[in-house]
Formats: sequence, structure tokens, C-alpha cells
Amino acid sequence: MTPPGLVGRIVSVRVLTAAVLSALTIYFTCALFTYRLPGHRFVLAVALGLALSAVSVLVVVGRVFTATLPSFVRPLAGHAENFIFLLVVNLIIVSFLAPVFRVIALTPMRSPVVQRVFGVAGGLSGHVLLALFAAGVAVLAWVLVLRVGDRVVRWGPARGLAHGLDRVAVTVLVLYCLAVGALAANSVLDTSPAVEHGSEIVTVSGVSGPFGLGQISWADVRSWTVPGQIERVLLIAQRDQLRRERALPGLPVRVQMHAGFLGLPWITIVSRDEARQLEQVLEAVPTAAGLRKWLISTLADQQRWRELRVHAEAHLRAYPSDQEWVLLIAKGLREHGQPDEAAALERAVQQ
Repeated sequence: MTPPGLVGRIVSVRVLTAAVLSALTIYFTCALFTYRLPGHRFVLAVALGLALSAVSVLVVVGRVFTATLPSFVRPLAGHAENFIFLLVVNLIIVSFLAPVFRVIALTPMRSPVVQRVFGVAGGLSGHVLLALFAAGVAVLAWVLVLRVGDRVVRWGPARGLAHGLDRVAVTVLVLYCLAVGALAANSVLDTSPAVEHGSEIVTVSGVSGPFGLGQISWADVRSWTVPGQIERVLLIAQRDQLRRERALPGLPVRVQMHAGFLGLPWITIVSRDEARQLEQVLEAVPTAAGLRKWLISTLADQQRWRELRVHAEAHLRAYPSDQEWVLLIAKGLREHGQPDEAAALERAVQQ
């Protein structure tokens, strides 16, 4: 297969539809990291999505191999292949000779145009030279792969097998996109309020991609619905601010969830439960007034009013003379629409 043939095959309808399907598959796989569900099966679904994304790219390549070559590019096939091959070789040579061109550009020349050309070629930065070299090697390898693959698919049994695998792969990819599209609609169309659940990390696991292409991490946390059960939650470092190396077992966390438009609860964020961490310290040092006030401030930011009132009463028991500060807390509760909690705290001050 020659470069003009490759261009002709790429513009065919079968290849374009495969490219669109591949783009949708990759897009919906990325959507899984945004609209995640709790549970072991969802983590497996993410792994399946990554595998199907790779399959979708292979479908595009397979259709390029088996597409019919348009007649208008056939006469140019041999010449263009030689031209592309020589161009790639020249790019590789330029990447190595750039320092030499830099020296030549400093010498006086009769033609300023030639001197300017040498100056531009020699002034390329190291990153540009590396990019030229890498692009040249990649294109050269791609041309060789296309030529070998083109010969393979011309064999009758291999061509029939390729068409059969193509149909199966396309069917699976379409069903996958529809399923993930439903999950995305469950989250995008959801208008339910966020609900936070307290939990604790039991174990943290994950796998790293090849060549440093990121990693997928998940945490097993204590279930907030069934005591004694474990829920598996996919971790997203950019959103959750929890890395696999730092999310240690026993770390208290808050899981923020929505009910879901289709009734499938989905997770928006998993965060460290700073309030619970402060409570653990206060269990050892109950008279630490500064820590308890910090905890009360954290609970106010999270709108956890009942817990805030409980800790304000604990502060009052430890420091009975600090009634003025506790009354300010009661006033704040009333301003935030919590009259019952404010009244309970005021009664504690009067006792």
C-alpha cells in the first residue's frame, strides 16, 4: 500500500464511519471517569472500555487495509511512495546534521537565501529535532506495516476472517457506546441534590499503564448502606485529590453521591474526611480547644449541623466560661436555617 493509496482508503465511507465510532468509543470511555458508579463491576467496565478503545483503533486500521483503492490515485502510487520514503530519510538526516548547519550558517556566503536556509535548519531546538526524528521513524514504520498488512489481507481466508471480526467488533462497540451513553444520561440529566456518606478506606489497589501512560486506581471502602459490606470506588486523582500512594487503609473519607436520573446512584467526588480526622485526634486530647474550634469550622463548611452542635456542647463542657463564643455558634446556626439545633445549644448554655 502506498501513501496516496492510504489517503484514498482513509476517505472512504467505511473508514470514516469506523473513525467516528472509534472517536465515540474513546469519548465514552473518558466519560466513565466522570460519571462513575460504585461497585466492583464498574471498575471492570472501565477496564473493558480501555480495551474496546484499543479495539476501535484496530478496526480503523483493519478497514484501511481492506478498503478499495480509488482509481484516481492508482497512477501516483509508486512515485509517491518513493517520495515519502526519501522525505522521511531526509528528516532523519536533518535532525542529526543540525549542529553542522549551524556552523555553516555562520560562514560568509554569496547567497543570503542559502545562508538563511542553513541558519533555520541549524537553529532548530532540541525538542524540534527530536520531534522530526520521531516523526520520521514513525512514518517509516507505518509505511512498512501497511505494506506487510496489505499483503496479508489479500489472502482469501485472512480477508474473510478480517470481515467477520470487523462485524463482531463494530457490533460490540455500538452496544458499548449505547450502554455508556445511558450511564452518561443518568448523570447529566440528574437534578437530585448531593448526599454525602462517611466511610473509611480498607484497601487501595490499581494498575499502571505501559510506558507511563497513567494508572487506574480504586479503593475498597466500608459500605455506607450495608454494615460490614465493602464498596469498590474508582479513584480519580484530579477530582478526588486522593492518590493511590497517599490513600492509606483506615483513612476516613466522604463519598458525595447523587440519586441518578435513571435511579443509578453515581459518585461525584471522594474526599478526605478532615472532620473525622480531627475527631480522632480529639478522642485522644478532648481538651484541645483550638482543634475543636477548627473542627466546628470544618463542619460548618460541610453543613453538618447536628455534629457541629454536638461538638459545640463538648467545647462548652470543657470550657464553661466560653459561653459567649458558643452563643455566637448558636446565632450562626439560626442564620443558616437550623433553629432546632440553635435552641438546643442555647439551652445547654443556660444550664
